[in-house]
Amino acid sequence: FEAVDKDHTISATFEKIKYTITATAGENGTISPSGEIVVEYGDSQTFEFAPDLGYAVKHVLVNDEPVDTIESYTIYNISEHTTIHVEFEQRTYIITASAGKNGSISPSGQISAIHGESKTFVITSDYGYQVCDIIIDGEVVEDAESYTFDSITDNHTIEVTFEIQTFTIVATAGEGGTITPSGEITLEFGATQTFEITPNDGYVIKKLVSNGQEMGAPASYSIINIQENYIVTVEFERISYTIT
Repeated sequence: FEAVDKDHTISATFEKIKYTITATAGENGTISPSGEIVVEYGDSQTFEFAPDLGYAVKHVLVNDEPVDTIESYTIYNISEHTTIHVEFEQRTYIITASAGKNGSISPSGQISAIHGESKTFVITSDYGYQVCDIIIDGEVVEDAESYTFDSITDNHTIEVTFEIQTFTIVATAGEGGTITPSGEITLEFGATQTFEITPNDGYVIKKLVSNGQEMGAPASYSIINIQENYIVTVEFERISYTIT
């Protein structure tokens, strides 16, 4: 005021400094709010991230610096213009595949799969062995030579166990004698089983047939290194005499 010769009043008004937060998102997801958001000095602003189905947050950059976050991020006590950018990536899962002794599963170990993908595992038993159990996520499923996870949306485990193969021998005898042992005999792969054939008084062994093949008329018969099922039958006949 120059040449002050009377009273004067002066007043001033103030407002908070405003800053702009520029929020952007890459493909396969969104950030909310997005675009240019105006905030006042000292404010806080929270941003929510929403990946598309089958995608997850890959990384978040605040002023080009990476920050730790998953579903949201809050900028506190804002005192400058700020940028926030979020990138997304296809969601991945792990299938842990393992096999017990006497067989294998392929692939094995920790196998990565992207969202919605399918993965097939091939199961191979060692010679003389067979699949005992296939265990998927702790639950036993039907035995097979392979298993496929379709449209994967979670982590999984697959475990396979094996057991030695078993075979059945069905042994029967006709009238006039016995075969020992008789009935259904269960044996493991590679085992040996001997049968004793005994005719009753007045009878002789006529023939022994093993899986359709005549084996003569032995008093004892052995199946060695069993690798299949067998049907063993023995027939007897009365002793006949000639009176001249």
